[in-house]
Amino acid sequence: MEHLIKNSAAKISIEDNLRGYELINIIENGFREFIIAKMKENFGPSWRESLPQDLITKYKQGFKNERNHKWIRSYIHHPLYYLDFPDLQKIIIFDKLWNQIFKENFQRKDLISSELSSLEASRNIIAHNRRVHSQLIQSLESKIETFNNFIKPLTLEILALNQSSCVNIQFELGRLIKSLDKLYSSVKLFKTLDLNLNETSIVSEWWFDDTVFGFNHKPISNFIDFAKKYANFPCDYGKGHIREKFAIENKHEDLYKCCIDELQKFYGEVANEY
Repeated sequence: MEHLIKNSAAKISIEDNLRGYELINIIENGFREFIIAKMKENFGPSWRESLPQDLITKYKQGFKNERNHKWIRSYIHHPLYYLDFPDLQKIIIFDKLWNQIFKENFQRKDLISSELSSLEASRNIIAHNRRVHSQLIQSLESKIETFNNFIKPLTLEILALNQSSCVNIQFELGRLIKSLDKLYSSVKLFKTLDLNLNETSIVSEWWFDDTVFGFNHKPISNFIDFAKKYANFPCDYGKGHIREKFAIENKHEDLYKCCIDELQKFYGEVANEY
C-alpha cells in the first residue's frame, strides 16, 4: 500500500486531473457569466424572455429538483447554472440572440459552434475522473486563449470568478419589505409619495417568478402597481383629498396587508431553505 502513496506518477495524474477540472470550470462558468452579462446588458431584467422556451422550462425544472433535496444546503444560482454545457452553445447560436448579441464577438456561427462542441470529449474525460493526459491540459489552455480573443477585453478566467451567479434572496426580500413598509407609512397618511423604482426593481428578477419558488406573486405586484399610480397624483398643497380618495377606493390597507403577508411567507421559506 505504501508504494501506491509514494508513486510519483499517481501524484502527477491527480495534479493533471485537478488542473483539467480547473480549466473546464473556467471555460464553462466563464461562458455562463459572459452570456449572463451580455443578456443583462441587452435585455435588462426581461433577459429570460429571449431564451428558447425549452431552456426556460429546463432551468426551472433544474432549480425545482435541487430544492426537492431538503437535506442538502445549497447556494441559489443564476438560471444558466441549471443548464448543461451544450445548452450554452444553443443560446449563443440561437438566431435571435446570435444576430442581436453574440455575432459581434464570435463572427462566425459555425466556428464558435465547432469550438464549443469539440470540448465535449475533454469535458467527459475530466467529469468521469479518467486520467487526464498532459496534452489535453495543453489543448484546454489553448482553447481558453482562443476564446479570450473572441471576448476581449474580458477573459474567461475573470468571468468565472464573478459572483453574480449567487443571489442573497433573503437579504433582497428583507430590503424590499423595509422599502414597502416605509412607502406605506406615507400612503396611509395620504402624503405625497416619492417612489424610488430601484427599491422595487427586484420584482423583475428571475427568482421572483411565482413558477420558480411557487409563491403568489400577484398581491405584491398589485400593491406596487397601486403605489406607482398613487405616486403620480398631484403633490400640490390642498390636493391631499385626491390622493385619499384614490387610496380608499383601491382599499390600500388590504392591498398592503396581502402584499406583506405574502412577502413574509416567501422570506420565511427562503430563510428555512438557504
